[in-house]
Amino acid sequence: QSYEPQRIILNLTEKPAVSQALIWRTISDTANPQAQITLAAESPDLDKNARTIHAITEEVELNDKRHVHQHSIIFKSLKPDTLYAYRVGDVKHWSEWNQFKTASQTNEPFKFVNFGDPQNNIKSLCSRIFRAAYKKAPDASFWHFVGDIVNHGDNDKEWGELYDALGWIPRVTPMILLPGNQEDP
Repeated sequence: QSYEPQRIILNLTEKPAVSQALIWRTISDTANPQAQITLAAESPDLDKNARTIHAITEEVELNDKRHVHQHSIIFKSLKPDTLYAYRVGDVKHWSEWNQFKTASQTNEPFKFVNFGDPQNNIKSLCSRIFRAAYKKAPDASFWHFVGDIVNHGDNDKEWGELYDALGWIPRVTPMILLPGNQEDP
């Protein structure tokens, strides 16, 4: 059994200046999945002023018949162009604190990183590409994947390789993952 948060990923919302979506999973069903958010600060006491949001949970059956629990939340009523810290978990099992910055309320230029078809050898080869992309554009507003992200969309092991290759990046940079024909089981 594992109650530890896995595969944490930020997702954009329709209003990224004032909200941010987040999903993660646990192997075991946790009694009280939640996220905490606060303004990013240098203090180690981030939890003292954190707001708690309770997650919606869905049980998912994997291709090998195991079940996992996917949790989702939307952070709302955020301030534009502001750095936030967040963590996910339950009362006993928390992720590390991560950070993201909300979008500006006004129209201004922004950067994003675009990927096509990582699909094969994700962990062994794409990890280098992902790190190079982050090094080149650490301030990208989001990363955009245009399909064929993995070779077999119903294969949890391949998705695990993707998360291994991405490392901590999807925890601090929102991702837009568009399915391609390879993700269609």
